[in-house]
Amino acid sequence: MKISSHERNSCINGRNSIEVNGKTCFVRGLLKPLKRVFYPTFKRPKFVRGNSSKKIGLRVHKEVEKWAKGRPVKRPHRFTKQILAQLRALRLEPTEPEAHVLSRHGAFLTRSDLICHHVGKEDVVVVSLKTGSNLGYTRGQGVLKGLPGIKNCVKNHHQLQLASEVACIEQEYKISVNTAVVIYAGFGKKKSCRVDPLLPWAKTKTFRRALMQALHSDAVSEGARLP
Repeated sequence: MKISSHERNSCINGRNSIEVNGKTCFVRGLLKPLKRVFYPTFKRPKFVRGNSSKKIGLRVHKEVEKWAKGRPVKRPHRFTKQILAQLRALRLEPTEPEAHVLSRHGAFLTRSDLICHHVGKEDVVVVSLKTGSNLGYTRGQGVLKGLPGIKNCVKNHHQLQLASEVACIEQEYKISVNTAVVIYAGFGKKKSCRVDPLLPWAKTKTFRRALMQALHSDAVSEGARLP
């Protein structure tokens, strides 16, 4: 079953809102709650952005979305080419791009970059896409709040984001996820492609339950509970 056609998503009527009992309710995203709960004091390394990294990221995401929908992509960005080549190497085919993932428990609405399946199988693979150098990728600033021994760094922030998506899909949509990966395009000085699977500490069901509970507690404290 596609996540976008799941009955849970019937109430979604926009990027940041859902419809409940005839009323429009605005829903928070995922990244700000994660930062507030796990790395509130983290400061990203400062560096000079070349050729607007944000614009490149948006372009690449749109091009991958087009490809996933079977539409032609004219003159794709080199980062897009890296991602598509890596998906082929992993034998992954798209099931749906930019799927809305709604968590009533954690009170957030996000979009999963790409839901895939392995060639010839009907499994579920969650793929998160990142573009740019990701400077300071493993440069730590202490440890993640409430997670002793887990470095507070960009790499683990991405792991938390991916783990949250997987936890929501499995716990609230009741869809089993086979595996999950982060694909980096234009990574490092060589601007190459890198793949990070979901790390062992972020894989366990115990951790995922604790993760969703932490987001739920934050939602309660922020008055962001969903009806």
